[in-house]
Amino acid sequence: MAEGSAPSKGKDFQLDVVGFPLRAGARIFDLALYSILGFAIWLVLALLLHVLNIEGLPAAYGIFESFRNISGPPSAAASIGLIAFFLSMPLSWIIATSICGMTIGKLICGLIVVKEDGSFINFWDVVLREIAFYIDAVFYGMVASLTMRDSEKQQRIGDKWAHTVVARRASLATKSLPTKRRIVVGIGLSVLISFIGYAAYAVL
Repeated sequence: MAEGSAPSKGKDFQLDVVGFPLRAGARIFDLALYSILGFAIWLVLALLLHVLNIEGLPAAYGIFESFRNISGPPSAAASIGLIAFFLSMPLSWIIATSICGMTIGKLICGLIVVKEDGSFINFWDVVLREIAFYIDAVFYGMVASLTMRDSEKQQRIGDKWAHTVVARRASLATKSLPTKRRIVVGIGLSVLISFIGYAAYAVL
């Protein structure tokens, strides 16, 4: 066993998998960072549209004005903007994780999502994990916490579906880690998707 490695309960499992608290912290980082970024994008675009007073686009007088102007069913354009807004965050996480194995939150916390054998995950693994997240997150993550507590590899439901684990990046062999370029591309695309979602919400 390599020095510094903290295996899970399984005798042959060498990855330093992490439990619920650190993973929840990474998810909170994601929510906070994407929310701050998205709000900044929405506010700048909304104020710009108001200053330019572009005909055909909704006037945006401030943070709460768009909510005060809502009356009756939303238009088709507004519905598209709202759908884009709600889909942008999970989609940005899926893209980032499928490309480099991590979101911004996991990058900050030194974590990475990999297959149970330490190999790299694919797009459909990430999609399965993200779908199951909405089951794991029930009762503020209690489902995930209880599931992980009974798992030798600290797996929530999504991990079991996709046969993945979340481990400390330091416990992986260098050849199993994504390159810096891949991390930049993955995180960059996730930020771009978040920007598009919030921009659609502000404009439409």
